[in-house]
Amino acid sequence: MSMEKDTQLGIGQEVLNILQQRGANFEVQANAIRERLAVIHEERQNWSQAAAFYSAINPEVGNRGDPTEDDIERLLRIAFLYLNSDDVAAAEQFLMRAKSYVKVEVNRDYRICQARVQEAKKGFSNAAQQFYSLTTGLVSPE
Repeated sequence: MSMEKDTQLGIGQEVLNILQQRGANFEVQANAIRERLAVIHEERQNWSQAAAFYSAINPEVGNRGDPTEDDIERLLRIAFLYLNSDDVAAAEQFLMRAKSYVKVEVNRDYRICQARVQEAKKGFSNAAQQFYSLTTGLVSPE
């Protein structure tokens, strides 16, 4: 199974290189390949590589207007992946991008990620307050 994933990673990367040379004509296909490569890296716990592939997905392809729930979930997933790889600055950047699209007080994933960023930045008091508010269902101030 690992050999199969290695093959998928190699072929996927080669196809992406070819598609990038061809321009925007194959963005839908390139996004699908990026997502598959991100999933493989995530399964292998290569957090920063998974985040890099997810962040390379162009959300505007096939999408008109406001970001979809999938786009918001992807931003939060990227933030979590960067947190897992101890890149707090990158995680916070994607968290802030997601913030402009989500209703913060009701988005549990956003609030968990925000608390984890605070914890990673040594803001233990704020993180504890945010984690507590998640367990009690209260909305904590940002």
